[in-house]
Amino acid sequence: MSIPIRSNICSFQKRLLYIGILFYMLQGIAQTQIEITYDSIYNLSIPATEKIAIFKKVILPATADDKEAFANVCYRIAVLCYNADRKSGIPFLHKELSLRQQLEKPNKKLIAKAYYNLGNFYWFQRDYNNSLKYHDSLISYVTIPDKRCGIAYNTMARVYKNTGDYQRALDYFAQSEAILKKVKAPKSLLDTYINKLSLYVAQKYRITPTDFKTLENEVLQLVEEVNANDNQRLMILFNLGAILYTNQKNEASLAYYNQSLPIAEKLQDSLRIAQIYTNKALIHAKKGATGEAFSMNETALLFTKDEANQKSIIYDNLGDLYIASKQHKKALTYYNSAMNALLPFAWENNKNLPDYERIIASPEHTAIVSYLIDKQNGWLDFYDATQDKKYVLAAEQTLQLIDKIIDHLYFESKEKLSKLFWRKKGAKLYVNAVKICYLLEKPEQAFYYIEKNKGILLLDNISAFAAKRIAKLPQEVIDKEYALSKKVKDLEQKIISTTTSDSLKEHYFTAKESYYKYITEIEQTYPEYQRYRTSLPMLSVENVQKKLAENEVVIAYILGTEVGYVLLMNQKMKKIVPLNHLKQLKNRLFAFQKLYTKPFETTRDAANFQQLGNEIYQNLIPFQEDTIYSKATKLTIIPDGFIHALPFEILPINILESEQNSYLIEAKEISYRYSFSLDEKNNEQPSKDVSKSTAFMLANFQDSTLTRLTTNPTKLFNNATFINEHATKKSFLNAYNTSSQLYISTHAGNTNDVPWLAMFDEKVYPNELYFLNNPKALVVLNACKTSAGVFKEGEGVFSLTRGFLNSGSKSVVATLWNLNEKSGAEILKSFRSNIEASQSKSKALQNAKLAYLEKYKNTSQSSPYYWGGMILTGNTEAIPTPINIWKIIGLSMAAVIMIAFYLTYRKRSNINKSSENIKNSLDDFDLEEENSSFKNN
Repeated sequence: MSIPIRSNICSFQKRLLYIGILFYMLQGIAQTQIEITYDSIYNLSIPATEKIAIFKKVILPATADDKEAFANVCYRIAVLCYNADRKSGIPFLHKELSLRQQLEKPNKKLIAKAYYNLGNFYWFQRDYNNSLKYHDSLISYVTIPDKRCGIAYNTMARVYKNTGDYQRALDYFAQSEAILKKVKAPKSLLDTYINKLSLYVAQKYRITPTDFKTLENEVLQLVEEVNANDNQRLMILFNLGAILYTNQKNEASLAYYNQSLPIAEKLQDSLRIAQIYTNKALIHAKKGATGEAFSMNETALLFTKDEANQKSIIYDNLGDLYIASKQHKKALTYYNSAMNALLPFAWENNKNLPDYERIIASPEHTAIVSYLIDKQNGWLDFYDATQDKKYVLAAEQTLQLIDKIIDHLYFESKEKLSKLFWRKKGAKLYVNAVKICYLLEKPEQAFYYIEKNKGILLLDNISAFAAKRIAKLPQEVIDKEYALSKKVKDLEQKIISTTTSDSLKEHYFTAKESYYKYITEIEQTYPEYQRYRTSLPMLSVENVQKKLAENEVVIAYILGTEVGYVLLMNQKMKKIVPLNHLKQLKNRLFAFQKLYTKPFETTRDAANFQQLGNEIYQNLIPFQEDTIYSKATKLTIIPDGFIHALPFEILPINILESEQNSYLIEAKEISYRYSFSLDEKNNEQPSKDVSKSTAFMLANFQDSTLTRLTTNPTKLFNNATFINEHATKKSFLNAYNTSSQLYISTHAGNTNDVPWLAMFDEKVYPNELYFLNNPKALVVLNACKTSAGVFKEGEGVFSLTRGFLNSGSKSVVATLWNLNEKSGAEILKSFRSNIEASQSKSKALQNAKLAYLEKYKNTSQSSPYYWGGMILTGNTEAIPTPINIWKIIGLSMAAVIMIAFYLTYRKRSNINKSSENIKNSLDDFDLEEENSSFKNN
């Protein structure tokens, strides 16, 4: 219907009306159909969730010529979803990203924003793979990292934290910090610090007082700078308190909790209030105030409401308190409740365990493993209180599940230090595992756990090489993986040996990420590689027994904090014995070490050595009267913990009235192993020409900090010997690739727990050996402390011996202390002669030491300091004598010539004898004839 216009309207009013009509017409032309549709739905007076449902039906399937306008509409809908239904926003963000990528002139900032938003939306859905994918796409897409990239690194770090990859999370937090500091985004930086602190809490991160003070000052200053809100202050104070608790600073921890509680109450943050009471309860439990601890946990439960994670923590803590109160049934019920709170299925039966596959699928698997370990310890404590074996059987069943889960999580981690996190979990578990085997009289299972405790980390590197070979990876794939891995190792070494700069950290982070991504790509492309890579075959006790000599016994140790175990085994029998009072034994060993690492100066030194050494011998070998041990002439020792620094050869086996010691080496041939499974893997790899031996003999070094060695280097044997300036790092690495035996006399040391071996111009580090993977029949290291190293729980000893074994060497002879140069060279020369005489490696070293002892008997040079520090680790078999075909031909020709000469000689001798006989016969005949004639006449 038309509207009549009165003729008396003034011209001004007409113009105003025409402008209005034109404005609305132009607006209709400028606004696209997709935008009109969006507006019409958005302006409906209905809840946001209903609008989103309509958008899904109308907008998602639609098409539009104006892709930019369509992309803008999708973004607006995603904004609506952010507050109402984030999951529904994801398909709109995907559509937005796709449309923006199709534009002739894409807006890079808006594409980066779409990547960022997708990463965040997936994070909120706990779809961690996609969150990482789109945040990674953002970082790859942006040329110069900006604030959004810094926040993305923060989110990715949280993903790695939640999936248990703690070291990678720390790396990503560091990247986030670096970017946000550079772009001066203090508020976002504070969020990163808050999340980093929460990681330290989850990881139970050990931090030095100095490092904590630095971190504390930096965070608290930032709080004031950005005028942090109460929520942020609460989280920071709480996390600082939790970190202090982990580092056993209970009073300082309690002070932070007391500061955080009023803020939590002001905010009415019931979950945080519950966490504060829970953590304060832990401090009271440590103090022995059990009643106070119970009360605080009960208060915490009142504030927890339906928060599953916090409930599980409280239930687990209550389980620990009931164990301390010897109420085991209640304790086990609470451990079950802790797991039930996190598992997406009902489970409440003490006689059964949660399903392995479903635990692995749970995002809370880290916590569940901890609760299972607590439950296993609860079963063992129940046994200790009742002596009822059924509780040990329940502990065994729990142990088997834990072991399986930790293996899975260990192999899922690509980051080295994340692997170590799970490895340490396992190491603590295995002492109790051996206790279970001891109580159930299962020594074969005890051997499995002892071997596993030693072998997993050591086998990891060798297994990676074997997996590439078995899976038949193309050479170009192997070469690229090698190059990426080597770059990471080289940068690691630079970080250890130089002052670390931000630039170096950035390169290191980038190199690691490139390596991890390529490994993931290999695993997806070649599934066989992944399967072989994660299968580390541990030798069974039966296989080990088959390989033992008739007169050989194995003595394997595993040590806990208070109690340890020693396993004795020969070809037919095996038994476990507990080692008690470990702290006392450790103190004795340290006192003993001070005696044997220097020459005896007085008769009192010798007497003290004899007395203390014999006590240690009785402690460490508590089965001297057992026929398995007494009849053995060969010992294979698998040490653990603080025992690694002890050479068993020097132990006095009895106390004599005379000053003359009677050492174990005089009765037994001794060698050491890190792991039978490692040695088996190394033995599978054939060594190169066993006749090729190379020596590196150094006294001078370019590095002025390395003192000159007093013994003049000489040619050790007929094969190649590199002396002083010719013994370079390059010549060493080349020889490593071509020789089967290496003899090295030089300096060695340790920098930041990383061992090194000095060549004339540079140092050689174990990392550089791992890539060579060229098996050696024997490596001899005549240098200071090459078998000694830093022992780390769950990781073992970091030494040069370990480095050479891990790179494929079958046997390593190395030293445990700063051995005397002269005596070391003398023993080494004798050992070399014995090896050439086809003696086994262990016998060759024993005989070399016995010869030295005999030579210097009743002199000060017979002190164990001079001869005891050189030990053999690994394979003990004799090195086969190489077949020299030219030598055989030469000897054969010589034999033929000698035989021919002999036959010729005999022939001539016979002819001469015949002639003489004929002559004699003729002479006799003539005489007789003459006599006859005379008679006849």
